[in-house]
Amino acid sequence: MNQQPDGTFGLTTDWWQGHVEKEVGANFGKLLQLYGVHKATAEARKKGLAVLRQPQRNGNIKLVLLGGAL
Repeated sequence: MNQQPDGTFGLTTDWWQGHVEKEVGANFGKLLQLYGVHKATAEARKKGLAVLRQPQRNGNIKLVLLGGAL
């Protein structure tokens, strides 16, 4: 992670022979998706919602928010 001129942070890697891309996804897609899942889950739980995580066939993760504890 490195700081950009505008103050935001960006991700960089050397993509060593495709090994890194296999783990984090093209353009960090898997990594960014999992960050979003964890952030959304934490925020939902702060509001008292239960969260179900449903993996999809295409590799995406669907979150279902429920208005109470499971």
